[in-house]
Amino acid sequence: MSSTESSPTAPSAPRITPTRGGIALAVVGAVLMGLGIFASTGAAPEPVCPSGTRLVAKFSRLPATGAYSFVEPAGNAKVVSLSATSATGGTFASATAISAVVVKAGDGSKDAWITPASTTGTFDNTGIPPVSGSIPTVSTVQFCAAASVNPATLAAGFSAVAHGDATLTADGSTGPVAVGGNVSFDRYSVAGHTAGVYKVDPTDSSATALVVRGRVELARSAGDLSVRNGWLTVGDPAGVQARRNGPHRIVVNATGSKVRTTPRLVGTRSAQSDTSATRKAGYDFDGVFRSWSELARGLAECRATVRLAGPYGPDSPWKGGDAFVWPTGTPGQMVLNLSAADLARLGSITFRHGAEPSAERPLVINVAGVPKDWNPPKLTGAAERHARYTLWNFGSAPEVLIGGRNTLSGTALAPSARFATSGKGKLTGAVYADRFTHGGSGAIAFTAFDAVVTPCSVTPPSTTTTTPTTSSTPTTYPTSSTPSSTTTSESTTTTYPTSTTETPTSSTVPSTTESPTSSTASTTEAPTTTTTTTSTTVAPTTEAPTTYPPTTYPSTSTAPSTTSAPTTVAPTTAAPTSVDPSESTTVPTESTTTADVGGTTVVNTSITPDDAARVEGSTASRESPLAFTGNASVPLIVIGALLLLGGLTMVFVARQRSPRRD
Repeated sequence: MSSTESSPTAPSAPRITPTRGGIALAVVGAVLMGLGIFASTGAAPEPVCPSGTRLVAKFSRLPATGAYSFVEPAGNAKVVSLSATSATGGTFASATAISAVVVKAGDGSKDAWITPASTTGTFDNTGIPPVSGSIPTVSTVQFCAAASVNPATLAAGFSAVAHGDATLTADGSTGPVAVGGNVSFDRYSVAGHTAGVYKVDPTDSSATALVVRGRVELARSAGDLSVRNGWLTVGDPAGVQARRNGPHRIVVNATGSKVRTTPRLVGTRSAQSDTSATRKAGYDFDGVFRSWSELARGLAECRATVRLAGPYGPDSPWKGGDAFVWPTGTPGQMVLNLSAADLARLGSITFRHGAEPSAERPLVINVAGVPKDWNPPKLTGAAERHARYTLWNFGSAPEVLIGGRNTLSGTALAPSARFATSGKGKLTGAVYADRFTHGGSGAIAFTAFDAVVTPCSVTPPSTTTTTPTTSSTPTTYPTSSTPSSTTTSESTTTTYPTSTTETPTSSTVPSTTESPTSSTASTTEAPTTTTTTTSTTVAPTTEAPTTYPPTTYPSTSTAPSTTSAPTTVAPTTAAPTSVDPSESTTVPTESTTTADVGGTTVVNTSITPDDAARVEGSTASRESPLAFTGNASVPLIVIGALLLLGGLTMVFVARQRSPRRD
């Protein structure tokens, strides 16, 4: 080669221009978005918390490390802590009482309802059908608490709601009335102060203050049933007719009778048409009372947080007559559990030093049995204000008979009872009862309940397996000398602790319910739930002592209050996950969940072999269009979208700034 020839120049590396950088970012963003969308649509459907509950914490198990990592909701990472975790389950402790646990494994899931709600317990994949001969490992676990509700919301502004028949012969009601059955009366007035808010048709110009789903029993009635404000409607107009009687009156009485003939219904300030007075209302009596019944059962499971005491302090004994309620220093609802014997001796309740019911601290009074012709206790002080935040839960009582002269202050929740009054006392609040007889001479002074309450259990579906366990924690408040009542049904076992009992402090020995040996294939006609035979074993209860132990006011949350729990929990054991395929036809039902309250804990479980049908059409328990995925699809989609948008922006700006070539 001649010395004059120059050696070839090495090629220079390609320059990274803004356009090329933008294209690269856009490509990366598009790939991430695609992965996120694939993950959100291709992942196994994720179940949500059962109806009547809300999500407290959700954890996802990382297959690579076996650790459980907190997922959602934001701000709740320290509420539930996990320990002794493995691929098959673990132990939890919560600052909020947990009513249901949802374990996802493979294509199926397991729901466990804890009654009463507990702040400690276990979770596992027991019972979930094997896949290829092996029980699938846990992928996610959700901890759910009972949702807080205001029972008055379901009442739609009515002061009295009867599921069945109502007999109205007392002084009247200042608020509107709804009757799910037939109505009879004797000179009674409705809606003396307000017509309420319920409209049969949203286009009506006025609320309907008297709703009767059934018929008017004229043969058992006398005088006028006057509706002072608002409209009226009778769903079954058999034997009656509606007519206008002037510009502001509507009359419903016997067919063919004169307008002044009694007995009759009279709307004294009503401009409604005669046809609108004999139409069916859309108020869902049956659905409302199902919800109230579930709420009553759930509240009955709550342990007492306050008790009746003497005048000298929370530790002074109550000996009958005037009782005092002292503050606990614990936020949230107050629960007072009373027996029929307590009610028979109780004359009045005085709230001391800030223990008055309020919107933040409503008072739930669980009643186990009511003496005949019961004279309710006076709530001293601002009785009407107390009534706004006091809920009398009569649970599953079949009958509540009230006599005497005292006023019952508060809302009466008696979804299974015939609620009847015969004395001179008023009802300051509202009444929700299966059947309602308003007799005597007292009126209903309508005061709507204005707070939310939280039940301590959620009613599971009928297709569940029941396992009772015994608590190892003694109860703080024995509030009556009446044993707890236990109700056993064919499909579930539900224990209603109407009085608190002292349990021994010996270690807990969880009981076991053996599963049937028959194949579960015969019970898979329903696509989403495997049904097994129910066990109804319930731990016995003992009679509570009538003397009070030294008082230490309990917190409503007894889980450790520290906030140092990690959001990712490493597994502590490596349990084998394979099983003999020959055992796959039997669904075991053993459970060892232990509650932190006195008495018996009942765990009802339900297995869903395939969550696809269950999730379809469900409403997520959190606000997210990808709420069922249970994976990292949302971050992938968000990051991918940002990168794609940023890359396209860089390309656009670079194109605008580059000089145009000749």
